[in-house]
Amino acid sequence: MPVIFHDFYICRNSGNAQISNLNYQELADIVNEGSGDSHYPNDNSKQGDYEIEMDQVPLLEDALTNTPPVDFNVEVKYPYHDEIEDQSLQPHLPIGQYCKIINDTISKHAGSRRIVYSSFHPEVCAWLKSHSSYETFFLTDAGVTVSKFDPRLNSLEAAIGFARKQRLNGIVANSKGLLSCGLLPDFNGLTLWSYGKENCDPELVWTQLELGVSGVITDDLVSLRSLVHERDL
Repeated sequence: MPVIFHDFYICRNSGNAQISNLNYQELADIVNEGSGDSHYPNDNSKQGDYEIEMDQVPLLEDALTNTPPVDFNVEVKYPYHDEIEDQSLQPHLPIGQYCKIINDTISKHAGSRRIVYSSFHPEVCAWLKSHSSYETFFLTDAGVTVSKFDPRLNSLEAAIGFARKQRLNGIVANSKGLLSCGLLPDFNGLTLWSYGKENCDPELVWTQLELGVSGVITDDLVSLRSLVHERDL
């Protein structure tokens, strides 16, 4: 039962808990620990024709069936060696079994949506590209941080080499790393997207578009919407 959550840990009153150690009911109990009725009504609300469950653990299946048919970029979280060591994480499923559960859910419920998989874990990307029909992008910090264990994580050039070898569809790179490059390397047919706090600054986004970035992940859609209108994108 894949759930949607950005980090490996979830905060609770008694301290952080690793999500992979919890079953669905335990996750639901944590979600409700900090939810008072005055802020989070424990019922259903409506947004247009779609019903939203309040104070519930968001499931991937729910996101696919209870939202408008927009396209999804599905980031698959799986700890690589540095995270296992630095954050004392322990994967509870092998990569293949873990990815299969996610891919089976998406294949069953995605319908006609465009699905793009992305992951910081190289072997997750390799498995998804080999076993699914969806596009797969390699997420890279583009040299902003350095892995002690996996050189594929350490530079934009290494990410490009890995993506080409595995016949991936593209790369999602840290915007700070991209902007520090000045002149980007040859992506040779790979699609380039970016993520990062710089993507909340329309001028920095425009600089990336001029460098060849074709998609940005941002928390500030309003500012980027104004950029689209101003530059007639």
